[in-house]
Amino acid sequence: MREDLNELKARISKKAFFTAALFAVIALLLKRYYLGAGLMLGSLVSIFNFNMLAKKAEKIAQNKIMPVYFVFGYTGRYLLMALALFAAAKSDLAAFIGAAIGLFSVRFAVYCESFSKKGIQCRT
Repeated sequence: MREDLNELKARISKKAFFTAALFAVIALLLKRYYLGAGLMLGSLVSIFNFNMLAKKAEKIAQNKIMPVYFVFGYTGRYLLMALALFAAAKSDLAAFIGAAIGLFSVRFAVYCESFSKKGIQCRT
């Protein structure tokens, strides 16, 4: 069971990174450098948040930590996303928009994974 979860986590992270890299390359080919940088920044933060969330959820499920600590991690993840958005906004509006879109890369990967379970294939 644990191997299945680790495999799923790796697949989702890989799909999220691939999607973000594809969009960033397209943005760079269109000479939208700040947009591409923002996409990569947002995607990396999104993947990092996803991995932190998965680790905390595993520990809570195994009763290794109390759920109250989950709230602190939750707040920390939101602060990390806010910091990434703030840094991108200080740089350029296109970087901010790219970072905001990049923060959804894991969500897109989860949707893609769920569609593939229902027989709808996502091309990644």
